[in-house]
Amino acid sequence: MVGSFAPPNISHKDSPTLRIKFNEWSSFLDLDHFNSSYLIETLSTKGSNSLPFMWTDSKSPLTCKSDIPVTALRQAEAIFNLSQLMFALYHGSISACTFLDLQLNRPPRDIRKHGFAVLDSPAYIQSGASFRQALHTLCWQIAESGGLAVVFSMMQNPVLPIIRQKCLDALTNILCVENIEKIVLERQPWFLEKLVSLIDDGDLQCDMVPAVSVLDRLVVVILSENMKVPYEQLIKLDFISICMRRLHTEAFTCPNIYLHFVKFRTIAMQAVALMCANVESAKWQLKHQEQVFMYSYRSILLWDTDKPPTDPYVAPVGKFLPEYEF
Repeated sequence: MVGSFAPPNISHKDSPTLRIKFNEWSSFLDLDHFNSSYLIETLSTKGSNSLPFMWTDSKSPLTCKSDIPVTALRQAEAIFNLSQLMFALYHGSISACTFLDLQLNRPPRDIRKHGFAVLDSPAYIQSGASFRQALHTLCWQIAESGGLAVVFSMMQNPVLPIIRQKCLDALTNILCVENIEKIVLERQPWFLEKLVSLIDDGDLQCDMVPAVSVLDRLVVVILSENMKVPYEQLIKLDFISICMRRLHTEAFTCPNIYLHFVKFRTIAMQAVALMCANVESAKWQLKHQEQVFMYSYRSILLWDTDKPPTDPYVAPVGKFLPEYEF
């Protein structure tokens, strides 16, 4: 983080080259806001081929050691701030922090006074429904502008872990919008495999939690729409066993990351429970059925309604824990 800094009052479109450099990245002063139209326009900036600039260009793929183009730097900050905005709307909040706010330790700002004037419109009443409508409209605007393809290219070649995390955070909201998630499942078959691989060998906070959040949304769509191809893909990728194995990783019980583990466990078991409740679970391999049963049974034995355990791997006195290999 950098010390306190008060940027000058500048116009969005008049100063796209003014930026503050940090160790690994830059922040552009004209992107330090929540004006969704301007951020989406930046995210979907056209390249030399008149199509949105992609991070997966085979001629010159981006790496953290390469001279990253200004266009890519700006796209990264745009998706970061859009993700922050979507998070606020999802939770019915009018406060959020931009990338620069976080770098400079500034407090959250009112999104309505810093670019996102939609909620100030007379047509909007401050309610859960209005925030939800604003979020869904924003997600469709990103998809229709070509921004979704850019986010996927950033996902495939993130350069820095934080970029992949913010892409996943954004996709968690975008893919909760009706029809968008089905389009993604049908046209981006690599995406499920990427999410499962992030759960399998990724970092808990940056990869596993955001990846399983997206997967949980997609599982709902796969089951409700009876989408056989992505369902079979999840089974072949061994999604159930991977979740069970990660839930038994003792390294995640460290105090400084345990809350992230609790979030992962909650969302992962929610996704697994949905799959268990589906009639197709009767066709699972016996090992998958046993893994889910034994983890659930073990969790019940550990649970003390009077004093819930702070560590899931320490059994209450007098409780017997069955041993099971995963």
